[in-house]
Amino acid sequence: MYSNEKVVIEHLSVENADFIYKLYSNQQLAEYFDESPILQNETSTEFTERIISLCEYIFTIRPIDQLNLIIGDCALHHWNQEKKEIEIGGSLLPEFWGKGYTICV
Repeated sequence: MYSNEKVVIEHLSVENADFIYKLYSNQQLAEYFDESPILQNETSTEFTERIISLCEYIFTIRPIDQLNLIIGDCALHHWNQEKKEIEIGGSLLPEFWGKGYTICV
């Protein structure tokens, strides 16, 4: 677990499957994807397990004052150790956009 004055990030686990599935099924977020990240007939658990396996690190984002509330995720992936490069990505529920949460990642 990592935190600052605004958020706590914790490793994504299969216990978070329902949330992560809901996040990536969100219609407002879907317009930013080239294609659906969820495979046809994929369950929330299968989706979460696949996402975890594709990222070097993936975390849930939670407000510091509401630790039971997951508002998004952030991930580190495509790590190139030789070039010392890694990609950072993630999603945030639309109702939390513009509130300064992703600058904390």
